Amino acid sequence: MDTIEKRVFVRYEDSFPCELKISDNLHKGRVVNYSDGVGAILETAGRIAPNTGCSLNTFNNQKEFKYEIVWSKPSTYGLRTGIRRIDKFKGSLKKFRLADLLTGFQKISKTGILEVKNDLITKKIFLKDGNIVFASSNVKEDNLYDILLRKGRINIHEYSHAFRLFDKKKEDSGNILIKLGYLTKKELNSFVRYQLEEIISSLFAIDGTFEFHEKPVKDEAVTLNTSTADIIYKSIKSIKNLYNLEPICPSKDAILTLSPYRQNIFSDLSLEEVDKKILYYVNGFYHLELILLFSPCSEFETLKTICALLGTHIIKEKKENDPPIKFSLEEIFTAHDKKTPGEFLPKEIHTQATNTIKQNLKIDRPFTKIAVVAAVITVIAVLMLGNINKKSEYLAYTQKGQETALPAFRYDVLKKLSARQKKLDHPLPSFRDNILNNFFMILGTDKPEPIKNR
Repeated sequence: MDTIEKRVFVRYEDSFPCELKISDNLHKGRVVNYSDGVGAILETAGRIAPNTGCSLNTFNNQKEFKYEIVWSKPSTYGLRTGIRRIDKFKGSLKKFRLADLLTGFQKISKTGILEVKNDLITKKIFLKDGNIVFASSNVKEDNLYDILLRKGRINIHEYSHAFRLFDKKKEDSGNILIKLGYLTKKELNSFVRYQLEEIISSLFAIDGTFEFHEKPVKDEAVTLNTSTADIIYKSIKSIKNLYNLEPICPSKDAILTLSPYRQNIFSDLSLEEVDKKILYYVNGFYHLELILLFSPCSEFETLKTICALLGTHIIKEKKENDPPIKFSLEEIFTAHDKKTPGEFLPKEIHTQATNTIKQNLKIDRPFTKIAVVAAVITVIAVLMLGNINKKSEYLAYTQKGQETALPAFRYDVLKKLSARQKKLDHPLPSFRDNILNNFFMILGTDKPEPIKNR
């Protein structure tokens, strides 16, 4: 059974100076982590009583926020203190990830408006019981008429006519389009939902400040009926440049694993087929650089998928003290449509290798994690090598009766392996069998029966 997540908002580890003001007393210290509250170490002696009101200046934004002390405990470095925010939840998107904010508001079923500002730009996301229902923007390009013009659904004459009526009558822009006969009600609803998704997606590509206003939200004629996880996933996947992706991207040596809370999200998320293939390599042992190597997509597309999966909390970065997670490939690939992934290995070979690896990833045998990783990489590479057609530059698999081209970088790797074994003067089948025999001998299992290429 999956772990129940207790924390509402993601906690970010950091370190920067702060000043805590209680009445007329000023306590200097450092912030060591933060989310909707703050963890700090203060340069002061003695405990501070719980529920004591205070204000906090963090210097990086030159603003004071209202807090109250939750707990305090002396330590070697000073007074460790937990502080709860009591005013409006606000801050910088450089310090908080938008995906984490939206996920947090959904967990506690908040109703209100999340306002994001960047210079003259103001965009708002409307939440009802934690779900995103509407969005607005003061940017002209986000206007419904401009979207319809860009999409070629109305021409310049119709655009000008509709705008004149809107300025004159101050009537709802959608009703004007229906009255003029430019759109049917069904088409209007479809384009309004597209507009809302575009406004929200654009927020994942801008810096700015945010502030949450908790208050009732009026019912709109057209609302989004998409899950928060799906909106986050699609928004991050729509990012078009590395500059906007970099702040939410893990380092290349980060080891990625499935989140213990993924079951709470999977039912609300529809993964693309290519992302299922990438997700297959997230197993708690592969670091990001290795996943980029194995991925069927370009590095940038793979990074977007990884960031989208991190943003929806399907996966997470593995830490040293994290308990092992028993992952299930069946859970990932059969959650909705009961389909198996389009692996780059024939299905039978993939099943054999996967079952053998999964049975032994419980770490109940006397070999280290490094040996497991090396063994996994070896068996996948060798199995792929045994199925390559040496007269062509593609790997054929017939899961759907089709042939898929092998990416050039993977072919180069396999070609080098093939050239190396020729220098050893071993025939390819013998070379492959020797490695496989050694692999399964290390695992302490019998080698599976060979499978003929289709």
